[in-house]
Amino acid sequence: MITRATQSIAAQKRRFIVGAVALALLAGLFVSFVVTPNAQADYATACGYGYSSTGTFGYGSGNAFGYGYGTGGTFHFGYGDQVCPLFVTTSTLPGGTVGTPYAAQQLTATGGTNSYTWSLASGSLPAGLSLSSGGVISGTPTASGASAFVVSATDANGQSIPGNLSITVAAAVKPPKTPHPTRIAGVVHSRRTSNITIIGSGFYGQPRITSNDPGTRIVVRHDTGTQLKAVVQVRGFGHIGRVFTFTIRNANGRVGRIHYVLRR
Repeated sequence: MITRATQSIAAQKRRFIVGAVALALLAGLFVSFVVTPNAQADYATACGYGYSSTGTFGYGSGNAFGYGYGTGGTFHFGYGDQVCPLFVTTSTLPGGTVGTPYAAQQLTATGGTNSYTWSLASGSLPAGLSLSSGGVISGTPTASGASAFVVSATDANGQSIPGNLSITVAAAVKPPKTPHPTRIAGVVHSRRTSNITIIGSGFYGQPRITSNDPGTRIVVRHDTGTQLKAVVQVRGFGHIGRVFTFTIRNANGRVGRIHYVLRR
């Protein structure tokens, strides 16, 4: 019995050793084909994350770091080119306004080999804006709306990475209209209802018109933006021949004035 047990243990050991050797060979094959970088990646020409030959973990350039991420994003043992992943770090861009020069924006990236070349990968920038190869977005927007686009940063080793961005352009801010009356077509009569047309520009929102003659009431019937057709009613004889003033107040609060003479 003892002899049989000893033989059984010996057989188990032999099987274990054979299995371990097979596993070691497979592991070596795996390291050769998967873990070890190819010949094209034998020399680090970019920045690197990993452990140096002395076992210190760090970041830097050259071929000092033996562990790092290869071009395809796989973690490697050995010296690899572009062991530092490339990232577009610009994530948001300010909006713009039609007709106003856009505040030039410098796109930024990190990793890879410094000195990036930028291009538009897909989508389009707002009309009037452009992207330089140096990564500067500039110009003057000519149309409002939101534009989504993808930029691409390429480092000196040819490694590229996309970045999703967008810019929203607002419509041009129009200055508030101010009424500019230039003349009056028609006559304002005392103790009568008169139809007049005030001609000018900048009339907005059916303006309200008042007179500094307390006995005068005026109502706007129609506003075309350049003409105000109104009905004027003057009570009492008033000061015939005297010069009075119509005050025109737009809906936005802007005011314009024009003088008139009260006739009999």
